Amino acid sequence: SIHSHLISIESTENCLGYSDSILYQNSAKKSFSFLKSLILSKSHAGLSLFLNGETSSSKSALIYALKQSLGDKYPFVEISSTQLSSETSNSNLLSIFRNAIGVRLREVKELYEGEVVSMDEIKKDMDSFSILMRSAMGTKKVILDGYSSLSFLEQRIKPGDIILIETGAGSVRRLGRCDSYSTEFDLECERYIPLPKGEVYHRQVGVKDVTLAEIDDANAHISSEFETPENIIYNEKNEKNFANESLLEEIDKTIRFYEARENAVICPGIVVIKDCHLLSENMANRIVSVLDEKSWAPFVIFVSSREPENHLDKILERSFFIETECNEGNEIKNIAINRLKAEGFAENELLKMDEDIQKWSENSRNAKFVIQMVKLKINGMNEEMDCLKSGKEFIRRLFEQSK
Repeated sequence: SIHSHLISIESTENCLGYSDSILYQNSAKKSFSFLKSLILSKSHAGLSLFLNGETSSSKSALIYALKQSLGDKYPFVEISSTQLSSETSNSNLLSIFRNAIGVRLREVKELYEGEVVSMDEIKKDMDSFSILMRSAMGTKKVILDGYSSLSFLEQRIKPGDIILIETGAGSVRRLGRCDSYSTEFDLECERYIPLPKGEVYHRQVGVKDVTLAEIDDANAHISSEFETPENIIYNEKNEKNFANESLLEEIDKTIRFYEARENAVICPGIVVIKDCHLLSENMANRIVSVLDEKSWAPFVIFVSSREPENHLDKILERSFFIETECNEGNEIKNIAINRLKAEGFAENELLKMDEDIQKWSENSRNAKFVIQMVKLKINGMNEEMDCLKSGKEFIRRLFEQSK
């Protein structure tokens, strides 16, 4: 991406000699800094922004810098308005918005880790069985259900092995053989590990970032497995399963329950809709209704390079409005040079091409075009030098052969 060097909205300069924030657009940067503080305070759910400006007026750069400064905690979804036609289903539209709502889940894993001292005789189709495990801190008897017996049989777990049991997931993993048995055989292709130092039973707290859409997809896949064969026949194999309204309500209720118990944090992210002037009036109204209905709705940025049209009145009524300024020739030149420095081009190479860069900037008023022209010219010069060197080498060989 042409904006990959941007990491913040505010003006900063790193030790490499180029700015890692947006150049110029001071009034727009102040507005985006306010939006950033709004998002971080989680007061942005359901709000929207209408970003208007001419082509090559740093609209994409402002959005990318906002995304980078917020971090991965807040999901970012970018979509073109041509993908949102009147035929787009409500499930598809909801999926786009729920993909931009992050959920930070607090996971608590209950683990048993230690050496197997003794165990019941394990057979298939058992209801339950018990094992005795020990660590450096003591021993503990663990009772497992019959499903875990399959893992014991597959991994051939026996006394003296060190295992890890995760009760929530129902998984059993053989880590290796206790190192006290390392002298048991002369030739042994076995991994020996020391006895765990902590308690046999311990809890592990972790954090996992997911989106509501990922939770929806996982639950829709599970529910689809229990459908009747008559219903499954009519579904194509590559067709995506969407969660129905009742399932979405259950998921939302569960997430709220986790949030109340401080086991989940909701982080509404950002949806960027480019070329919003191409949206139909019907789709614009549907988007507004989704933002009004959902308390977890993400922050929506409508981007357009044209003047707002009448059919977008409902969007404009509920949106902040920011207009970017058109960059002049010198500003385009400085933006292009800053990006080229970030890509590793030497300053002396760019100084040699100063007149060409100035000419391209004034004629095109497009930083992307200027950057591509500089790359083509520098690469072309390098190719000419390579051809010259190979030609000299060819002539030298001819003279050597003639001798």
